[in-house]
Amino acid sequence: MKRKINLSRSRLLWAIICLFLLLPAAFGQRSRLQISINKSEKISLRAEKVSTNELAAELSRQLKIPVVLSGIMRDKIANLTFRNLPLEEAAHSLAPHVRVDYVLMQNENGAAVMRPLAIYLSGYNEKEPTTVQSMETESQAIVIEGNTETLDEAADKGSLKISFDDNRLTVLARRQNLSFVVSEIAARANLEFDLRYDTDKLVDVEIQDKPLTEALVRLSPYVRVYLRKDLLTAKTTAFRVALTESNYPITMTK
Repeated sequence: MKRKINLSRSRLLWAIICLFLLLPAAFGQRSRLQISINKSEKISLRAEKVSTNELAAELSRQLKIPVVLSGIMRDKIANLTFRNLPLEEAAHSLAPHVRVDYVLMQNENGAAVMRPLAIYLSGYNEKEPTTVQSMETESQAIVIEGNTETLDEAADKGSLKISFDDNRLTVLARRQNLSFVVSEIAARANLEFDLRYDTDKLVDVEIQDKPLTEALVRLSPYVRVYLRKDLLTAKTTAFRVALTESNYPITMTK
């Protein structure tokens, strides 16, 4: 009798062990996601059977910027590991085609700095995403300046001269309204102009044959230039310039 009981217990124990061994195979292994960003802004990631939706959401939470998935990139399963990668290299590990939007501006020391605003993860040959996710337009581009002269009349007097060719800019301005100067440069360079701060500040500017983005940032601490960097083609394109009341903080939206 005791032998039968012991045998039954042994069979039951083996049945429980087999059940636990078979559960991972039956239901799949648990997903695991770990993302960390160190003080140098290097990213480490470990993803095991993680939905790309979950991965993008967690990365967005930690970076505090939108991480946007294209239609092809949604609802995929990610399995990858990397350590201490810069932002662009880390993003490029997550999708075939990656674009990153930045804002370029002067810091408190007058040096040009770039801050990321949004990351777009896409497959090959997908439609380029809009820039809506990268910034919030706080006002329309309306310029009201006290000088009623036309641009040609001002240029004839030598007060404002602008030359833009092959993405290089030359500006000569003498006691010109800053809003007016920035808006005219935006018009010549075919950039959207976002007027958030209509100042009556007069400026003297002398910039000779500089790359567009470098020249714009040099105009004033109140100028911000918005850029898109395509990591697949290594091409960086300015798409908007804004005039703001203060240099910090940067507005980011989801």
